[in-house]
Amino acid sequence: MNTWFALFLLVTAGLAFTSAFPEKLEALEDNLEDDEYEEEPKRPYSFSWAAARHYNGDPDREHQEQRGEDGITRGVYRYVDPRLRVQEVVYYADDQGFHVDASNLPKDTAAVQNAKTHHEELFEKIRQEHARIAAERALLESQENQYVDPRDRVQEIVYYADDQGFHVQRASNLPKETAAVQKARKYHEELFEKIRQEHARIAAERALLESQEKQYQI
Repeated sequence: MNTWFALFLLVTAGLAFTSAFPEKLEALEDNLEDDEYEEEPKRPYSFSWAAARHYNGDPDREHQEQRGEDGITRGVYRYVDPRLRVQEVVYYADDQGFHVDASNLPKDTAAVQNAKTHHEELFEKIRQEHARIAAERALLESQENQYVDPRDRVQEIVYYADDQGFHVQRASNLPKETAAVQKARKYHEELFEKIRQEHARIAAERALLESQEKQYQI
């Protein structure tokens, strides 16, 4: 009997906890949403320390750091390297990042300097190319009908479109016709005019015949 009663109490407590848990969870989520995160202000501080490798020995390393009212952190630390040379690192940190100047920074070799120069030249070339493309795109988007060709010459196109189609009135980049092309163009225009007149004559004769046939039928 005691066993069944204990089991009953356990099941009842579990059901009560299960029914109450979602409400507590929702309340916790509401509290988290209501809480606004506020960034802690950068408070001024300063510290310094020095230490030695050996007990009661002279300090062979030290560190000083402070943050001012402007929020910029400045510091310096010094140490004796394995070659018994004193190395110094001066740094500061601001909104732009971490900046350092140190006596132990690696020096660029001649090969590294040449590689840096080469990459800087390539970067500048790419920058100029991108600037040229951006300028061309801006001209096209502004609908000024101008662009800069690969030879850095400004080209202009004046056009209009109507029910008859697309017409180019003037363009600085159109190819110039040679004497042979002009002669061929004139010859084809004369042939076109001759064919047009012939078709007009045939159409007039056909219309006349059709009108005469109608008169005979009447």
